[in-house]
Amino acid sequence: VSIPPPEARLESQELSQRVQGVLDDMPLPLREILLLAYFQRLSYLQIADELEIPLGTVKSRLHSAVATFARKWKLIAETDVS
Repeated sequence: VSIPPPEARLESQELSQRVQGVLDDMPLPLREILLLAYFQRLSYLQIADELEIPLGTVKSRLHSAVATFARKWKLIAETDVS
């Protein structure tokens, strides 16, 4: 059995906190679509049913959500380097 070094756990926790911080900073419609698609792994049709929105809206919101997350994540990464 391989036991990861202690710093690996801290790095994982830090990463999780950063992801959560970016998600918390996003508007609710974008946050919920990301959570359903990527964390709960629902299909587009399942998301449309769950949120009671058209399939096209699911696709456009998910596209927006991914772009928003990426932009915010990049800002965090740039801040860390500085």
